[in-house]
Amino acid sequence: PTRRSSDLVPGHVPSVMQYGGKFSLTLKAEQPLADDKLQGTLPGQMFIVQEWPSLLAFNAWWTSPEYAPWSAIRAKAANVQLTLSTAVGK
Repeated sequence: PTRRSSDLVPGHVPSVMQYGGKFSLTLKAEQPLADDKLQGTLPGQMFIVQEWPSLLAFNAWWTSPEYAPWSAIRAKAANVQLTLSTAVGK
């Protein structure tokens, strides 16, 4: 079946879970920050935080055949910025 960009986020969840990842937080930007005491804006229409047991597990998922169809959709449908970081204080 043909996959649409609107299927991307919910559609690839099983592949994330299969490789040990989980979704910690998903934010949908409704509007830029309105309070002039706050700085910045969300980097796009959606901001997603995933947790992975290791960088090795993330890389295995990122290059996996299970994620490949979703990766192709993402590349065509969205301008994505990816940042890998380590949690502090865990």
